[in-house]
Formats: sequence, structure tokens, C-alpha cells
Amino acid sequence: MAFTPSKAKKNLPKKAEMPNLTSMMDLMTIILLFLLKSLSVSGALLHQAQGIELPLSKIHMAPELHLSFIINSHGVFKDLEGQTGDMVADADELANDDLVIFEHLKSYLDSERQLDKELGRKQREIITLQGDKNIQYRHLFKFITTCGEAGFSTIQFIVEKEG
Repeated sequence: MAFTPSKAKKNLPKKAEMPNLTSMMDLMTIILLFLLKSLSVSGALLHQAQGIELPLSKIHMAPELHLSFIINSHGVFKDLEGQTGDMVADADELANDDLVIFEHLKSYLDSERQLDKELGRKQREIITLQGDKNIQYRHLFKFITTCGEAGFSTIQFIVEKEG
């Protein structure tokens, strides 16, 4: 025999349906992870040096951060996140056609190699160069020759992407 429900139960106000918060949190987490994964941070690794006008290129490779230098008409400098650091070759060395290598730069590179050896780090072989687009080829050639003499086999040039 079935009992009839009491009047109090019959007239209870119905609660509004709430969305399932667990599934909404899962969805927000997935969206957040997708956005973090698709975010490119390569642009923050290298800063263009002030006073340098980079040459244009159609290259599609992302820059990497290595032992970095800036070369312009005033000399060769260490690159400290887009700021010119200590000078490793001055304008006189750039202008001297009798020199084949930059002595100060070579001694700096040799000291960096020695430091890597003492700290037990893997020997670095790549140098990154930001060069003004108006720099003379003979200055670049001296820089490349000096780096080769110091044992650095690859030089990456930072360029500005066309378009």
C-alpha cells in the first residue's frame, strides 16, 4: 500500500541546478595549460643593443643565448642583455689593418674557456654576435678569426626579421 506524501514535502521549493564546478575547473586548467604551452618566450632571451641597427634577414630560426658580443664602429663589447659591457677590442684595434686577431678578445675568450674547464662545464663552442649593419667586413673577419683561434667553432649573427 502506497502512502501519500505529506503536504510539507510536496511543497518544498525546488533548488536551481548548479553547474558542476569540477568539470569547469578541469576546462579552465586545460585552457591555461594550452596558453602556457603556446606562449613563446624566445623573444625575451635576447635584447637588441642600443645604438645598433641590425641587418635584415628572412631567416626563420629562433635565436639562442650563448656567449654574446656587440660589434660597432667603436669596438667590440661584451653583451649584457642588450647593454654594452666591457670593451674587449677598441676602435684602434678595429682600424689597425696589421692586426689579424684582437688580442684582448682572444685573452678574454681563453679565460672563459679556462673558467669552463675549472668549473667542469661543457666547453662552449658557440658565440652570438650583434653587429651593426654598417660594420666593415674586415672587422667581422678579424672577429671571426679571433674566435676561431680561441676554439669557438660557430658564430651566430643576430639579425632583424624582415616584415
